[in-house]
Formats: sequence, C-alpha cells, structure tokens
Amino acid sequence: MNQRELEQKTKAVKRYGGTSLIVIERTYDPSIIENTIKPKNKDPLESSPGYIGYLWKGKDSLNRAPDELIPLDFTPIYLPYPDDWKKMFGTKGFLIAMHVPISFVKDKNRITRTLYHIAKTGINIKKE
Repeated sequence: MNQRELEQKTKAVKRYGGTSLIVIERTYDPSIIENTIKPKNKDPLESSPGYIGYLWKGKDSLNRAPDELIPLDFTPIYLPYPDDWKKMFGTKGFLIAMHVPISFVKDKNRITRTLYHIAKTGINIKKE
C-alpha cells in the first residue's frame, strides 16, 4: 500500500469509523457489465475472480447516479429471484455490493432479518 492509499484509508476511518462491504442485491441482466467502471488493475491474477467493476456517482459517461444504472431485475438477495427471469437472461448472476460505514453494520443485520422474514411470506417479486 503506497502513502496516498494509506492516507485515504486513514481519512475514511476517521470520517466513517472504517468501512464494511455488504452484499445487498443481485441481477442477471448483463447490461450491468457495460455500466460498471472497470478495475484499474488489468492483471487477472491480481484481481478477484468474477469482479467486474464498480458504480460511482459522476463516473458514468452520461453523469448518472449509481441507482440510475442498476437493471430493473435488481432484487434483494434475501428475496426469491424468479426462475423465468434467470432463463430470460441466460447468464450467471451478478452480486451488487456496497461499501457502508461501520456504524451501519448493526442496522444491516436488522434489515437482513426483515428481508428474510418477508421472503418467508411467499412474496411475488414481480409485483410492485
């Protein structure tokens, strides 16, 4: 880790108390690949397998926010994903993760449990 990266990490820890990565949603729509910013590191041995990139505000060519780039089949990971949607795209699923402040992690667990209980009710994700 170089000096600049170390300074940025220190600032983030001071501001947010550190960050945590949480997986929030999934999609099977391959258009997400076109909308992500590709990793700077081109060496496949140094990047994570399956990592396609990230979304960042203002980095899109049309200056769209990340929530405007997410496909319509974007579904919380704890809710059932319709089989006919999987067949429609014919791709492997893409997980969408988010960096959040450490202080949010305790709320993440509550949200996760709530989504899990909603999924047990037999919700139809295709309905609004």
